[in-house]
Amino acid sequence: MRRLDQTRATLIAEAGVNHDGDLPKALKLVDVAAEAGADFVKFQMFRADAIAAKSAPKAEYQSRAIGDGGQQEMLRALELSPDAFAAIIAHCEAAGV
Repeated sequence: MRRLDQTRATLIAEAGVNHDGDLPKALKLVDVAAEAGADFVKFQMFRADAIAAKSAPKAEYQSRAIGDGGQQEMLRALELSPDAFAAIIAHCEAAGV
């Protein structure tokens, strides 16, 4: 891990779930963050079954944007596997993030 520069602010790019569950898209988010000068990229790691009940409905704005289905189903589509996160970490290291 590289040492942080104490003379400037640390920049953290928020990738979140904007990869839509797609590893190539996640890697592209890393590239864009690196090009923008980010020091870190923050992703969200979760398992849909652990954070949402099968019966939990989507919020109204989510249903309008994405369509029918439940919260757990929507979140499951945004999951990345442990192997995908290992690839993201390796890509971050190669990109200097």
